[in-house]
Amino acid sequence: MKSHVDTRQTNKFIYISMVIANRHTHLLQVVGVIIALFFQSCAAHYATNMVNTPMLKQQGDLQIGGSVGHLGLNGQLAYAVSDNVGVIVNGKQHEAWYADDLATSNTVMFVEAGAGYYKWLSEHSIFEMYGGYGLGEVNLVHAQKNTDITYILSRPFLQPSIGVQADFFSLNLATRFTHAGLRSDSIQLSGLFIEPAITTKLQFEQLSAIYQMGIVRTLHTDTPEMQVLPFWLAFGLQYKFDFTKND
Repeated sequence: MKSHVDTRQTNKFIYISMVIANRHTHLLQVVGVIIALFFQSCAAHYATNMVNTPMLKQQGDLQIGGSVGHLGLNGQLAYAVSDNVGVIVNGKQHEAWYADDLATSNTVMFVEAGAGYYKWLSEHSIFEMYGGYGLGEVNLVHAQKNTDITYILSRPFLQPSIGVQADFFSLNLATRFTHAGLRSDSIQLSGLFIEPAITTKLQFEQLSAIYQMGIVRTLHTDTPEMQVLPFWLAFGLQYKFDFTKND
């Protein structure tokens, strides 16, 4: 009797999570389209990277993935050190040119690493908490202003998330908190941001198709002129190597 009750509760939890995620997905899509119309020609000082939501199962799990989208090319790696501890590595490369009045361009190189705790709350639900630190370089060119500035980007992050798994489909709701600092020879910029993201994966054995959307909301900046890319959409693939501790 107890197993039947647990199963019904788990199914109810998954259903409610899917409904909530679906509503948030439609909201983020609408927000993303609106923002795109206003910001598609803006070069940003801070453009975040794709959120890594591995949902590791057990010690020895290894995931490698890549994506393309508003944030350029993103690479992700995750490895389960134990049944509850994981490490992640993320990289990003982005080049963009904008045909606006300022004739601007934006080039970003970024890499970060982190570690964290994950725990499966049931057969179908997981909690994750990752934290880490990243370094990169941002180059902004304004041709008509005759300026070419290169910033060193440093960014710690903290990322809690909750995920659900059902057969070949998984969904993850993550909220990443970041503090971005940019420093050049003569300019220093910094900001505190919250970056919620929805990630869905369609799994075909060890290969998964990934879709992620997210927004960036500024909590505080030291300088009002700091420009931020306010949303992202990303599509990619992920491959899982099943190196378990029993092999």
